[in-house]
Amino acid sequence: MSFHKTTLSALSLMLLANPLFAEESFQRPLQVAQVENSVQLGQALRLGIAPGQEKETIVAFESSDIIQYTAFKLSNPLRLVLDIPNMSPVELNTLDVKQGVVDSVRPVYFNVQKILRLEIILSAAADYDIEKPDGKNLLIKIQASTKEKTATAQIPAESAQTATVSADTINPVQETQPASSEVTTPVLLSMGNTPANGTAKTVTGDKTAKDTSKIATADETNVEDPCDALLKGDKEKISLDFQGASLGNLFRLFSDVSGFNLIVAPDVNGTVNIRVNDVPWNMAFDLVLRNNGLGRECFGNNTIRVATFGTLAAEEATRNEAGRNKNAADIAKRLSQEVTTEVVRINYANLTDMVANLNLLIENLYSQRNPERASVAVDARTNTLILTDIPPHIEEMLKMIKVLDVATPQVMIEARIVEVTKGYAEQLGVQWGFTGAVGQSSGGRPRLLIAPPQNVTASNSVGATAGTELANNGGGFLVDLLPTGTTAGNFGGINLLVGNIFSGLNLDLQLKALETQSKGRVLASPKVTTADNREASIASGSRIPFQTTSNNGGTNVQFIEAQLSLTVTPHITQDNFVYMNILATRNAPDFSNTVNGNPVVNTREARTEVLVANGDTTVLGGVYENTTNDSEEAVPFFARIPYVGWFFRNKTVSESISELLIFITPTVVKKY
Repeated sequence: MSFHKTTLSALSLMLLANPLFAEESFQRPLQVAQVENSVQLGQALRLGIAPGQEKETIVAFESSDIIQYTAFKLSNPLRLVLDIPNMSPVELNTLDVKQGVVDSVRPVYFNVQKILRLEIILSAAADYDIEKPDGKNLLIKIQASTKEKTATAQIPAESAQTATVSADTINPVQETQPASSEVTTPVLLSMGNTPANGTAKTVTGDKTAKDTSKIATADETNVEDPCDALLKGDKEKISLDFQGASLGNLFRLFSDVSGFNLIVAPDVNGTVNIRVNDVPWNMAFDLVLRNNGLGRECFGNNTIRVATFGTLAAEEATRNEAGRNKNAADIAKRLSQEVTTEVVRINYANLTDMVANLNLLIENLYSQRNPERASVAVDARTNTLILTDIPPHIEEMLKMIKVLDVATPQVMIEARIVEVTKGYAEQLGVQWGFTGAVGQSSGGRPRLLIAPPQNVTASNSVGATAGTELANNGGGFLVDLLPTGTTAGNFGGINLLVGNIFSGLNLDLQLKALETQSKGRVLASPKVTTADNREASIASGSRIPFQTTSNNGGTNVQFIEAQLSLTVTPHITQDNFVYMNILATRNAPDFSNTVNGNPVVNTREARTEVLVANGDTTVLGGVYENTTNDSEEAVPFFARIPYVGWFFRNKTVSESISELLIFITPTVVKKY
């Protein structure tokens, strides 16, 4: 015999992680726990979530027969697993819990082993207690772990009410198959609308390391071992060469090499043949255990116990039976108490929902539906519940009522809708023509009269007699290019009449110009208060009538809404944020643009979903419009003559700018 220290080789690490070794440890327990075909299979009756204490989630399971189970944790994803043997196939849907650290509960059924597995998917590290109020019910209480710790076997021998099971005390059971037999992966139960995480496959052939790896990936990889803190990692390497060595002496050697206390159960005996060269001692120790059908338990940080799988399984069964007996005694003692009645006034909660939750709690407490000793009555007139049950159950119901009967928080949403407009316009035009008249003086000598523009006769002029009017382009102007759509009073301008005393013609000239600037600002601030997760809306405006003609020639009047409105559905998060689904609109009539005498309705709308801190302001969005117009009217050819061309054209330049912004400020209404 010899052993020596060397560095850990990569090959040794590969052997340590080989799933083939893990497969053998799963097969061994079946030598003791293999289910006979004659055993009656249990039927799963109910899988649900029961109310628990603050930050505690309770998964409730009910079977038609006495429940035996093993529990352990798996990672990737993190989950707590319960294997319940001797169960018949049944359709159970995945529970989408989203409560505490429990994300969901997924049932999986193993056809060959007749095992129902409950996978409780966890979102974080968790502590758990498993209670059996009676033999046919399980209550798994789960809450967030207070600190990260290495899982160790912890099943109190004195307490039968609560069994705290380690994260990986018992591995899931698989049936040992002959080398040429067919091995199938677990078959998923009906998941409703939830897609399964994997597809069942069939693997045939010898149980090589490759096949074993495929089978293990179904659910049994990454099993947490309570002895990992002692046996995992880089350990001292040894070389062993024994023929017919006693198991007791070999374990004494492992104790000397490791420095750990090692206790061997009385039923561990026999000899071993082993030859290993330069391997870590923890790997050699594990191989010896597997090769001889032995298991191990770890206590503290320096003690390991070795026993046969049969001994370990029998001890576990004894502890479970003691727990069941004590649970049954506790239930009988509790149910022997006198029934009392409690009247509770409900302030905020819905009575129907509250009664449903209390009835579910009663079912879990009694492990049966509609027990005779317990009842929940309702007095709708006074919004009161009448509870009848034994005092411990009444206390549990009062705790639930205290948690559920709370006021729904409210949110005040204030919106600011700001519209800013700015306009600029410039217009320039010209109008000119000729006018004049020839009259006869009293002495018979012709005289030239300066007449007013646009065909005003000289008949009433001083010193002139009635004569013949000289027309100027039929009574109009030669060039009439004043800005259109305006009157003279809207413009600044110059009127000029140029004539000659010796001439009968006069030049009538008008020059008009206009420059306008406009600014506007519209501020609307609707506010609305609503309860959490409740839609609220507010609107203010007018209804514009429109006349329409029907097919029979009649006239109908329809109304179009032109209003400012705000519709919002808020949700208050646990970290004091407000998530809002918002629709803000501003519809306003534009009387400067009409169709058949009816104004056009300008529409502004914003629809979005935002997350805002309590009291903060966010901008939902904005609309910016910039419109520029440059138009010109002119007389062809003449308008292109430099300088003179201005007498043959008019020009209009305009620009308008509008901007719309919507601000939202949510405020959680505090209770005073």
